[in-house]
Amino acid sequence: MLEERRVGSARVITFLDGINLITSDLIPQADCEAGHEIYAENGLNPELPIPSPMQAFLIAMPKKEGGDSFYLVDSGCGGQFGSAFGKSFKSFIRAGYDPKSISRIFLTHFHPDHVGGLIDDEGRARYPNAFLTLSRLEFAFWNNEFNASMHPEMKPYFKHAQRVFKAYEDKVQPAEWGEEVVKGMTLVNLEGHTPGHSGVRIENGGESLLIWGDMVHAAQFQLPHPEWCIGYDIDRQAALKTRLSTLKFLSESETLAAGPHVFGSGKIRTNGKGGYQMEEDLDV
Repeated sequence: MLEERRVGSARVITFLDGINLITSDLIPQADCEAGHEIYAENGLNPELPIPSPMQAFLIAMPKKEGGDSFYLVDSGCGGQFGSAFGKSFKSFIRAGYDPKSISRIFLTHFHPDHVGGLIDDEGRARYPNAFLTLSRLEFAFWNNEFNASMHPEMKPYFKHAQRVFKAYEDKVQPAEWGEEVVKGMTLVNLEGHTPGHSGVRIENGGESLLIWGDMVHAAQFQLPHPEWCIGYDIDRQAALKTRLSTLKFLSESETLAAGPHVFGSGKIRTNGKGGYQMEEDLDV
């Protein structure tokens, strides 16, 4: 467990799955004077990769009759990337949570660092009672053989997606953007990183938090310079449009923000230099 915070009476618990290293070729726009200043400000070496967390989120949503309903947002890597990753499931168990208690898992998108933790090494569902929620566009993208042929570099991703769909079978429930799937949890259109990439908005007690998926990978660079894209984005123009509009919205609202590749959570505010910053707001 990395962090726990409240949104109203709901609890949002962050589990660290591992640390990814983003090489400079994945964010080439940072190879400039402004980028080198950010490297220096953060004690980073431009010749070395940028550390970026991989995280999953547990949501404990209070029920009227007492107790909590438990949901996940993303699931970490599982065994996809070796022993340095896939730690969130073990942390989840060590923290005393039961995989059978998870009734629904919201998936921002189907890259393996977000869905790898859904199945074990034998391809069995780790969360046997959970329904999977993802956008209809995301579901359609990963179930299309033509898309797989157009992205040969992602062949292992498509193969893994099919293993996940098979493990959960009729419990896979695509949803529309803007749909409140369960009370207090809504899928949000954040397309670009993948065609059906989503955020998840959590609302309770007049407060809200947006888990923005992979809208931001390297917060030290992409918050002050949201125009800088990451090489993982399938549609960079759509991802850029999403990042610009979402950060502007968040900077003008009281909605909190968090992401699988961002340490901490907090409000997004302008930094006075044309970009943004996260004002961390830990309440625990």
